[in-house]
Amino acid sequence: MDNIQEPSQANSSGRESNDDKAIAIFSYLWILWIAAYILYEKKKSEFNLFHLRQGLGLFIIWIINVILNNFLPAMFGLTIYIAIAVFEIMGIISAVKGEQKELPLIGKFINDNLKNFK
Repeated sequence: MDNIQEPSQANSSGRESNDDKAIAIFSYLWILWIAAYILYEKKKSEFNLFHLRQGLGLFIIWIINVILNNFLPAMFGLTIYIAIAVFEIMGIISAVKGEQKELPLIGKFINDNLKNFK
């Protein structure tokens, strides 16, 4: 019984706490992004900030798509909505695993353009 180890709550090595994972998951769920940001203010970490940026980037792309959808063919807008949904799922999976994995195609662009967001 002496060799039982307590689970680590350290934010390094990909073992994030459940609070951090919840904040990261909320970051990808549109209106819950606001709740994630409020929670982030109380529990700042690089992990949370990474997922807040990725989620905010997706939300901005969604807003742009809503605006452009009035001027572009419906199939184009639908394709973008589906891509956003897929990226959300990928981001949530990354958050659940405790990873800071950029979204494919747009993740680096989002991080580069939102690097001043803190």
